[in-house]
Amino acid sequence: MEQMKLAKDVMAQQKLTLCVVNAGQIVFTSKDKGIVPLYKAITDRPAVFCAAVVADKVIGKAAAMILVGLGVGEVDTEVISKPAEAVLANAGVAVHYRQLVERIENRTGTGLCPAESLAMDAANVEELLPRVREFLTQAGVLEG
Repeated sequence: MEQMKLAKDVMAQQKLTLCVVNAGQIVFTSKDKGIVPLYKAITDRPAVFCAAVVADKVIGKAAAMILVGLGVGEVDTEVISKPAEAVLANAGVAVHYRQLVERIENRTGTGLCPAESLAMDAANVEELLPRVREFLTQAGVLEG
């Protein structure tokens, strides 16, 4: 629990969207929004997430699938969708949250979050990642 307290404290103090602690050390942080930091994590630095504790602002199904793919041990979030909670629980990841919602909305509140939409019928993280990459490339977040 000390590691999660560290992750949550650093996240709040630095106004982060994501903070990862492993073996008592902060190993990854981000202020990026959406699925971007987790996508970058699983493609660039997956090893630091194995058995780590993660404090993330919002977790939808896509984020949950990536976190499971990274092998995290514990997750804390302000908001989580029911599909995301199920993914994490089924994988044996300890989950703490303040608000459980049916689904994660897009930033304008007019529909489903794009990443959540991409994950809805994905069977696993291997199926999800190409979809996320294509979405982020089309959105101009990643280079083609």
